[in-house]
Amino acid sequence: MSNTYIVTKYLGIQYKNMGRDLTGLDCWGLVMALYKDILNIELPDTIDNYGIDWSWKGKDYFKENYTDKWFRVEKAESMDIALFKNSKGIANHAGVMLNSKDFIQCTKAGVNLSKITHKKVAERLVGIFRYKND
Repeated sequence: MSNTYIVTKYLGIQYKNMGRDLTGLDCWGLVMALYKDILNIELPDTIDNYGIDWSWKGKDYFKENYTDKWFRVEKAESMDIALFKNSKGIANHAGVMLNSKDFIQCTKAGVNLSKITHKKVAERLVGIFRYKND
């Protein structure tokens, strides 16, 4: 599937906290939807165990649940995950890379496109991660 397909299907979907379908998504809901739709990979979702404000309580969802399934990369490729931290240093937001500079994410404004090189984005970047195809 092409990036045009991804953008056409997902761009503009509204934000919904813990949203997991096309009527409303949060950032991890978008990641899960894209991985299922594009790569036919069902990512586990254990967010129910964390509660709405998990990242402000010092929990690191990605590290606690996914470090064995992903590895950090220096150069982003399509479908890699970009992780971003909050002011406490906890990775609490994710987007999916479309190429080495552009990514799709779901924020409070809904699903949108961004550049990884944008100053405010780059300041919060934890890293780029690729799914291990075992």
